Amino acid sequence: TKGYVKVDIDRPNPDAPLQDVILILDNVNITSYPDASSIPPIYSKGCNLTIILPKDSVNTITDTKTNLEKSAIYVKTGNLTIDGEGTLNVNGTYKSAIFNTKTLTINGGVFNIVSEYHAVYGETALVINSGDFTAHTGKAALKSGEYEVDNLPEQNVLGSITINGGKYALETNGNAIDAYGSVTINGGGFNIETEKDGINASGDITFGDNEKNTVMIIDAKETGIKGNSKLDTADGQGIKGTSKITIGGKTNIKITTITDGIDGYDIEIDTLGVIYIQTNANFVEDMSHGEYILDNKEYHKVDRALYDGKAFFAIKGSAKGVRADNTIVIKAGQIGIDSDEDSIVSTDGKNGDSATANTIQILGGSINLDSRESAIKADNAITVTGSAKVNIIKSDKGINAREVTVSGGTIIAVAISDAIDATTATVSAGVLYLFDKVDLKTGGTFT
Repeated sequence: TKGYVKVDIDRPNPDAPLQDVILILDNVNITSYPDASSIPPIYSKGCNLTIILPKDSVNTITDTKTNLEKSAIYVKTGNLTIDGEGTLNVNGTYKSAIFNTKTLTINGGVFNIVSEYHAVYGETALVINSGDFTAHTGKAALKSGEYEVDNLPEQNVLGSITINGGKYALETNGNAIDAYGSVTINGGGFNIETEKDGINASGDITFGDNEKNTVMIIDAKETGIKGNSKLDTADGQGIKGTSKITIGGKTNIKITTITDGIDGYDIEIDTLGVIYIQTNANFVEDMSHGEYILDNKEYHKVDRALYDGKAFFAIKGSAKGVRADNTIVIKAGQIGIDSDEDSIVSTDGKNGDSATANTIQILGGSINLDSRESAIKADNAITVTGSAKVNIIKSDKGINAREVTVSGGTIIAVAISDAIDATTATVSAGVLYLFDKVDLKTGGTFT
């Protein structure tokens, strides 16, 4: 049926509370008119709109390229909530499929979305508690932007994304999950294929619910998980941001990427789950047997380890494994990194000007590193302590920083140049096995 559903409530007093309107979609098919004056198939203004998808219903909404508001479902002024157990197919042939200028909340439903721009866009906030999503998009699949306050730019709201569950199959030409503000993921299953970043946010990125499992598979042409290091300024030069990436709770992540695996300002890893990142894989660890596998055909062993309930962190072949502009803290997890450049690195290009900047603390976990450059590098200081186990299989420089402090743990390091390269190195406790000036460049072996 060509046409639209329009809810437009007049508000003589703009300060009065918004009215609540419920729209039930029960096996409807709506396509907007193909003329220059058409409005979206579903358009709401001046109220909070709730769309209900009854169980077993199948609904299809399609816009046209002449749609004035440029979205198939467009809610302006008020919040949008989608709930139910039915199916919603949305074809956004012009721009975004579902767009809300305020807070967009999804509590359930099955969503099949094809969009030239974004699949689901909540400008002030996007909150997804449940749902089954399949999306093919020209830009970001899940998006939250910047809500601008007229003449008061300092009060602009940087949109956030919160995901508390659901299933997601996202294929995008832009960043798959993209927020001007923060991204928080407390559960859900994700299969992401993107031409850019898997997750990109200017604010904090947080994984962490000890009661819910998060399983995320990212195949990215650029960075797997990226906290933007710069915020735009009027002169276009940008300023350093202070976003933090925290990976905790029962989080399981597998990233395949061409560039860096994880890139942020501050990074903290303390997970009960599995994090596994690869590019051109040539190193994996089978958690069930504790063996290193050089045969790519043995990937299935890693997949089995993924669901063993054991903490495993692996990064393979990325330009840099884990990179931060400021600090990196590793508290727990089993980590394997095979990188073309530095495996774990904290640098902002200022060579550690601040005593607290560009530091790496390894407080626990079992870490295996194979690096073409430095295995662990910081402009300022590196500390290894507690129960940490660091095994540097191969590197140009093993541990490289202005100050290196070892007050616990076990370190085994094999390096072509120096096993530890520092202006000041202090060892007060722990076990160290250091092997430097080892020639492995010609394909030799070390036992």
